[in-house]
Amino acid sequence: MSFAELGTLEVRQDRRTPEEALFNSLLQQHHDPGYALLRDFRQRLSQIT
Repeated sequence: MSFAELGTLEVRQDRRTPEEALFNSLLQQHHDPGYALLRDFRQRLSQIT
């Protein structure tokens, strides 16, 4: 499937929403360990904002 076949994509922030836990869970389950850096960054960012 190409990106064109996906149609319109919506990009939105999930931090501090009900979807945040789902995003974090999917990221942990379906991405390689390198993406743990992204998760850790998001956690640190949420602590300072």
